[in-house]
Amino acid sequence: QGGDRASARFVLNQIMQSDQEWLRRSAARSLKQIDALDMMDALRGRVAAYPPSPPQPYSWEWLVRRGALPGIPLDPAGAPYAIDPVSGEVSVSAQSELYPMPGG
Repeated sequence: QGGDRASARFVLNQIMQSDQEWLRRSAARSLKQIDALDMMDALRGRVAAYPPSPPQPYSWEWLVRRGALPGIPLDPAGAPYAIDPVSGEVSVSAQSELYPMPGG
């Protein structure tokens, strides 16, 4: 939540060494969330570079057809990322085990 993903990864990797299973599970989920945030940043750039022609909505299918992506992107838990059809905003799907994301 502080915005420093590298430091968060460092701390979480230390927690992964704990002998407490619940701590390791929590840290593993948080590490996946950080990976998802990194991927969302990259996907936002791709979405911005390939806007659909109005009135076509933003969609993963549009980006795949344009060759901007090899397929519908999946988060680290294996769920497809969500894309807002109007704004193109990328987020973790509410169906993902990573939802809700930190700060959300």
